[in-house]
Amino acid sequence: MQSLHHRQSIKHVKAPHRTTVRLESEFWTAIELLAKKTGQSWREWVATELVNKPAGTGAASWLRVRCLIQSTQGA
Repeated sequence: MQSLHHRQSIKHVKAPHRTTVRLESEFWTAIELLAKKTGQSWREWVATELVNKPAGTGAASWLRVRCLIQSTQGA
């Protein structure tokens, strides 16, 4: 059975260490498409989005919201 979640390890500016983000495969696919539209790799897109993440908000939750917003606004 195929996992519905996929993990990626990333380094972002607000954290001095690598962190792992676990999202559903559909969100990773959307992130890759959004990144391509902006001429970025998925890692660059994620790092850019995490810079503005409010304190106390989980990285995965923030990325899901940013993905949905940008997908519906045509990024």
